[in-house]
Amino acid sequence: MKQFVILFTLALLGISCQQERASSNQGGHDAFEQAMAKVDFEKKRTIGIQILDARLKKGISQEDLAKSIGLSKQNIATIENNRAIPTREVIISLQEALEIEFIMDNTL
Repeated sequence: MKQFVILFTLALLGISCQQERASSNQGGHDAFEQAMAKVDFEKKRTIGIQILDARLKKGISQEDLAKSIGLSKQNIATIENNRAIPTREVIISLQEALEIEFIMDNTL
């Protein structure tokens, strides 16, 4: 199951299963670490994933985070799933609530 989740995540990020299998055959654990490094790098690209990651690390529920910044739980879920881009004001509120600085590109 763990391998399926990793390969599914890599597929979502545009890394082919053949690339992953080839690297897996070259070193087992090292290949896994390399694949996870790719995932770590790619997940920094979306603010939704950064918010999800920070929220989970702090042990905060979507509902509690939403209440703390004046949004609904559905708003937080939509942002975390990259179906909506938060406004600058919401980003600032999220940074304060989660005590983190987000890595953002120039698209906001």
